[in-house]
Amino acid sequence: MGDRGHWSRCVLEASAGLGDAEAVLAHELALDNATFRLVAARPAWTRYLLFDLRYTAISDEKRDGVLRLMLNLATGALPDAALERITPWLNDAGADAVPPDDAVLPADWERTRVLDVLRPAVPPRLAAALAPFERGLRRRLARDQDRLHAYHNDLYREAMRRAATATEGDPAHQREQLRIAAIGREYRAKLDDLGHKYALRVTLEWIRTLELVMPVVRLELLVRRRKAERVVWLDWNRLARRPEPPVCEDNVAPERPRLACDDAVHLVSAGGLAACTGCGKAYCRACHRAGCPKCGRV
Repeated sequence: MGDRGHWSRCVLEASAGLGDAEAVLAHELALDNATFRLVAARPAWTRYLLFDLRYTAISDEKRDGVLRLMLNLATGALPDAALERITPWLNDAGADAVPPDDAVLPADWERTRVLDVLRPAVPPRLAAALAPFERGLRRRLARDQDRLHAYHNDLYREAMRRAATATEGDPAHQREQLRIAAIGREYRAKLDDLGHKYALRVTLEWIRTLELVMPVVRLELLVRRRKAERVVWLDWNRLARRPEPPVCEDNVAPERPRLACDDAVHLVSAGGLAACTGCGKAYCRACHRAGCPKCGRV
């Protein structure tokens, strides 16, 4: 097969229209510390890149699966919720369909720009996919640790009892002291063995990229935070029937809601406006990527 199948393209047609855009945004868009106003809602076309990544997690058991991310090349959004709703339509997607001649599609991104988005986006989504597996590992590890502790604790208490009945300097007393030390060494060694047994190793492999071309409704919003304001664009996906959340401009985190910074009205997750661990001053990580502007701590 070679490289065939690693890259494919399809066009999805969707005719569903957006009714009351302002009502939809009021229900779906979560900006906790800013206000917004809808400026315009226009039909448009976009290109999504759908990345399929195979993950393999190995510990005392093995889990593997496929992690899928979707990147909107027009807005930079990673619409996880929309992806879940679109996925059933992909089986019926037309590989030979073409968009209208007058459709304006977003340009290709440089490879480095795509990787700059994927690097911070993959870890939290992969952690969510592996969370049930990790919970199972922790339960089994805790169970084995409890059994190990109970066994060696019984040995330790019995050796202490025997040492207490012997007089100090008696060979029996010295023998029990050596036994107590040996029990401690064995217990620590067994704990290390459990740590290695349940250590989690995860590998990630790119499988394929699907370019998905489809119509959307492009929403132009004016976002205000105190005296600053900024225009942002969101796409309302016609198949998912919901607007895509604005991308977190700090680390493309999937968590909602979004918060706006005071200076540039960057939209970030809560961590993007958290207090500095050094001086305690809250600052925008999208504005100051090198570190805290007050103390310089990263």
